[in-house]
Amino acid sequence: MVGTSKHKLLKVNFELDNTEAKDFGKEAKSFIGGFPSHAKNYLISLFPIATWITRYNLNWFTGDIIAAITVGFLILPQALAQAKIATLPAEYGLYTGFVGLLVYAWFATSKDATIGPTAVLSLLTSQLLVSANTDSAGNDIYPKATFAITLTFFAGIYQLIIGFFRIGFLANFIPATVIDGFTTGACITIIIQQLPSLLGVTGIETNKQAIYLALRDLVINLYRAKIDALLGLTALAFLIGLKVLKETVGTRQKWAFWLGVSRNGIILVLYLLISFIVSKAYPGQTVFNIVGTIPAGFKTPTKPNLDAGIVQRAVVPALTATLIGIIEHVGIIKAFGRKFGYTRNINASQEIIALGLTNFLGSFLSAYPATGSFSRSAVKAASGVRTPLAGIFTSVIVVIGLYGLTGVFYFIPNAVLAAIIIGAMTELIAPFRVWVEFWNISFFDFLVFFVAVFTTIFLGIETGIYSSVALAAFIILLRLARPKVLALARNENSQYDVVEPDQLNVTDGILAIRFSESIEYPNSAFVGSKVLEFVTDHTVYGGTPRKASERLWFDDTEEKAKRQRKKFEFIDVKEEENTEKAILEKAETGEVGEVNTKGSVLRAIVFDFSAVNEFDQAGFNLFRENREEIAKFAGRPVYFYFVGAKPKIQRNLLRLIRHKYTPETLSLLLPRISDESLLLQPSEDEEVFFLTVEDATKAALSGTERVSVALVKA
Repeated sequence: MVGTSKHKLLKVNFELDNTEAKDFGKEAKSFIGGFPSHAKNYLISLFPIATWITRYNLNWFTGDIIAAITVGFLILPQALAQAKIATLPAEYGLYTGFVGLLVYAWFATSKDATIGPTAVLSLLTSQLLVSANTDSAGNDIYPKATFAITLTFFAGIYQLIIGFFRIGFLANFIPATVIDGFTTGACITIIIQQLPSLLGVTGIETNKQAIYLALRDLVINLYRAKIDALLGLTALAFLIGLKVLKETVGTRQKWAFWLGVSRNGIILVLYLLISFIVSKAYPGQTVFNIVGTIPAGFKTPTKPNLDAGIVQRAVVPALTATLIGIIEHVGIIKAFGRKFGYTRNINASQEIIALGLTNFLGSFLSAYPATGSFSRSAVKAASGVRTPLAGIFTSVIVVIGLYGLTGVFYFIPNAVLAAIIIGAMTELIAPFRVWVEFWNISFFDFLVFFVAVFTTIFLGIETGIYSSVALAAFIILLRLARPKVLALARNENSQYDVVEPDQLNVTDGILAIRFSESIEYPNSAFVGSKVLEFVTDHTVYGGTPRKASERLWFDDTEEKAKRQRKKFEFIDVKEEENTEKAILEKAETGEVGEVNTKGSVLRAIVFDFSAVNEFDQAGFNLFRENREEIAKFAGRPVYFYFVGAKPKIQRNLLRLIRHKYTPETLSLLLPRISDESLLLQPSEDEEVFFLTVEDATKAALSGTERVSVALVKA
């Protein structure tokens, strides 16, 4: 290896590298120059329907009509039931369903998603109506419907801002464990809330007290169950039976499949007829609880209440509704995009715009917060939907329900609505195999999932989502700040594998280390300490002996060196002797037969940068400072070799390895070698970057021989 002159070294150190600045300039110039084109494309992207509506055909229409009718019969009972979860009058569920179906089609990038009322967001709405809209005595400050509509208005505004600025990618920071966890917790909460209605037990408060207290009160008052329980339990049994039929026979027989898909509508019609017959048989008597009067048609469009008092109470809680709505909807569109092969057409930011417009416009039509519905989207997909236009056709069915069926809805038993809700919730609860899967894959994934479930059930959806997201973020930051720094060792096939630190033996003076993350300011100190730990724990101290008065107060290097000699089974070497020189000389005469099987003085380090995508100033400083400390410990220059480094990172690493040692380090190294050029890292024409650890190690072994010889002869 040929040394590099001082003058050349200084020239390299102060050379200005503006590669990144040039790249940034090119990108900025390209963006500015193409701004008119970018603006045009952006406006077109806001209306995806314009890109395919001209190709609409009879086959697409047929598939859309079948899916629209199927979803229409599903959304009517679901909308009524989910308004009940939100503690709002039943008609508000229909208003919300209509707006979601009508608006989404014009802005959608998914053919399968259906926006409207959902169980989880309805539960959140009911909880926000308690936490943000009640006084100290527990009384509503504003009418529930009024406050819910104002929530919808602000949720729509927030979602539009996120969508228009194309920052929908932020939804990717919410892990699946959080989504599955809070969904499971919310579904369990909803099931418990519906049990009193299912069994006909009145007087149980399920919204203004903890859900476990509501369950306790229900158990205590089970003796008060009424005939509603007969309707509710049998309806639930029928729903489960039809679901099982769909999943078994339905895979082979179409009639069974469609019977299972339409089970909510079938059960609703069946028990509505029973309720109507009973009401006529016992006029004037309340045999069981029914939905009651639902106003026909739409309310007159009006702006949401934006008085200062209600705005102050709604503006912050609406952020939670925004977050939950985005998480649910983006999760649905991605799931169906993967299933049906149109992921590349999915635009999360555009979908958030569609969601925001639905809520913003819905707030003028008396809707409460809406998002994508998994159950209705699944039915829509299974029914053979071809385009988003099916949503407009389904909205017609909702209009028919609002204007022509509200009188019929009067007789729907509350217990049957509760059964429909419970049946739907059981499908969304994460099955036990998912819990096991999280545990097997990652304990931390399981922990986030469990915290999401637990806090959602016992502390509410708002607390559940924020606490689990905070925990997930903390784990990510912890992984970033404490990345794995792995030791590599040669196996029997002369390949390098990861080994546990206690199995690492550095017998040839070459230490191989692999990084698992980028090296940046949050983790640079930790990475540096781990590298130094590998050096001091697994290589022999070869530095110049120093008295205690010459060292800093915390420097215990000499003491560690003495312990190392015992660990590596070296003979007792006098402190004033050159440690490596003495060891090599005694090894040649056979006086120390076990030395090189237990450890050696460090000559070079091979760093595997394959997983390192970023290397900032903190990382550069870390390696520069470590290079000094490692040289002092080894008592010699220690060369650095790199594997898998990206081109951008290679430029920074070249500056590092050609950086001259500080005067303090030089004063310790120069007395021990005869040629100052041996202090220098490889010159520009010598290779320090490799594709494999094996190649880098070979180069390190051959390239450091001259230093070992020089040290022996010094």
